[in-house]
Amino acid sequence: MLKNFTLSAVFLFAMIFTSKAQFTIDNDTLWTDGSADEFELVAYVKIKNITKKPDTIIWTRTLNTIPSTWTSAVCDIIQCYGVTVNSAEFILDSAREASMSFHFYPASNKGMGKMVVRFERKSDPSYYVDIVTTTQAYGLSVQTIRNPSLNIFPNPAINFILIGNEFIKEGTFEIVNILGEKVMGDSFTGSRKIDISNLNKGIYFVNVWNGDLKASGKLIVE
Repeated sequence: MLKNFTLSAVFLFAMIFTSKAQFTIDNDTLWTDGSADEFELVAYVKIKNITKKPDTIIWTRTLNTIPSTWTSAVCDIIQCYGVTVNSAEFILDSAREASMSFHFYPASNKGMGKMVVRFERKSDPSYYVDIVTTTQAYGLSVQTIRNPSLNIFPNPAINFILIGNEFIKEGTFEIVNILGEKVMGDSFTGSRKIDISNLNKGIYFVNVWNGDLKASGKLIVE
């Protein structure tokens, strides 16, 4: 049986729509993960036409960074498109809400991938929304032995955090922003105290690992 993993879909910020806004998207930052031996890792987003008439939406895959052994796809309300198709359009009826999905196929190879898809109105390309999806596939056996929960305290935090995991007592940590960019990283032992006073306010992901064991958690910096 195929399994789809959507670890979290983080609401980045409350979007302020101008008079040009004709569609809304519930989340613009997505994160998925799972075992590399899964058939696919999937993130979902909802798009809604808030006008009183149908609207044509164009999506364009502006970034698709994946390991050479992986492949990916974008599924809109009409069909799914593989890596050879980076743009398509569809008509969204008035007041209709539809789901779209972003797929990664790790082919039993661990690694990280990132996809950015831009949505815009065909009649007015000046209004657009970028959807950022980051994914990670772990080693084949990790899914059954890892504890995906990472303890982060305090959270939300301002100046420092303590990190810890039941199974990972020492190893390496990294902090990445919502774009998947690494902003901090180092080795750690035990419940290490980490100075985050230089980080801007926002949402981050903290990853720790030792070999094939890995744990992740969301961090809010205030």
